[in-house]
Amino acid sequence: MNKIRSMDIIGTLREYIMNPILFKYLLVATGSASSVFFITVLFTSILHVYYVISVALAFEITQIWTYVAHDRWTFADVPRSTRGIIRFIKYNSFAVLGLGVNELVLVFFTEKIGFPYYISEFIAIITAFFFNYITQKKIAWKS
Repeated sequence: MNKIRSMDIIGTLREYIMNPILFKYLLVATGSASSVFFITVLFTSILHVYYVISVALAFEITQIWTYVAHDRWTFADVPRSTRGIIRFIKYNSFAVLGLGVNELVLVFFTEKIGFPYYISEFIAIITAFFFNYITQKKIAWKS
């Protein structure tokens, strides 16, 4: 029984990982996260903006092109049940919540654990990725 259950779990995990939408989302999110990371470092290290503000600014700078990439490429094959502006409002609303997740993780690892802000931001980006993927797929571009 356990072997059958393990095979089911492995099969389900494989299907989830091999999902073309997840792969596309990962590529777009990687570009977005890279942009957020480098803009954050630029604002914090070079322009001396407080790191929490830097992340928020970097995040907002990347939102429009990230939405367009997801709408035109990542979720292009998902039937549209709402107009583009409604999808953008849903996307941006949950992306802002994802920013909140990012900021909480960033501050926690920087202020409480003592990691450098750029290591904390790396952890925060990964955490927010999973939050954003689930909410975007289920809410903004529900299939």
